[in-house]
Amino acid sequence: MRHFVDSVRKSLSEKNYYAALLVALTLVDICGRLENPNSIVRDRYIDWFNQHLQNKFTRRVGSGPQEHVFLNGYDFYALRCAYLHQGEFEITSQKAQKVLENFIFIEPCLGSVHMNRS
Repeated sequence: MRHFVDSVRKSLSEKNYYAALLVALTLVDICGRLENPNSIVRDRYIDWFNQHLQNKFTRRVGSGPQEHVFLNGYDFYALRCAYLHQGEFEITSQKAQKVLENFIFIEPCLGSVHMNRS
């Protein structure tokens, strides 16, 4: 697994964001298979993401504040299917989509985070 993680880091340091995303999307597939080899791909991918990564994309927002999930396993799976199988970020034909249609991928700014939500 180390060589896959190192590949993501190297791709990011070289600003090869498409390669980094490709490997990151694939890592969830690999990890899901290692944990639950008998489950179907879609289910184990979504379950693994929700169990291990969804908390990274969940924040308390608003005046409440209320917990909001910005990216979940269904959305990440839709991105995986569109990008790995079709080489595109268009997910409107994907069954497993919820909020990803509102995401636009941009080159990151060093040391800062930028997010707009419509």
